[in-house]
Amino acid sequence: VLMASDLDLPKNVKGIIADCAYSSPEEIIMIESRKKGFSDKIARPFILLSARLLGRFDLREASPCQAVKNAKVPVLVVHGEDDRFVPFSMCKPIFDACTAHKRMFTVKEAGHGLSFLIDEEGYKKEIDDFKTAVINDDFSYFE
Repeated sequence: VLMASDLDLPKNVKGIIADCAYSSPEEIIMIESRKKGFSDKIARPFILLSARLLGRFDLREASPCQAVKNAKVPVLVVHGEDDRFVPFSMCKPIFDACTAHKRMFTVKEAGHGLSFLIDEEGYKKEIDDFKTAVINDDFSYFE
């Protein structure tokens, strides 16, 4: 969803909520390859070639961080601090690169995709506050 943040989106798209976003598709794939015991020397060329042949794109050109530099709508970055699939450290470069109105919501004990389950009240409040802010063009929420 972050890759679309710099596109000319329909007027009814008022904001983007990115939960557990990765800062680099190539890096997240390499992290998972390493977990499975593959070396970078073997995995990287195969993965890059597969993306090019099967997906018709270059993983090195797909960059959420680059896209959010030109984001055209506000962005809410949500991430569990105990995420072991998409490392928590990946949300900071996204947030730092984003030039649109932005906000970050993290949940201390949450693993991948579990922020809502760990802090349902906080999650709902953050989403509701974000929706209200973007619908009403209330940018004080992002300060």
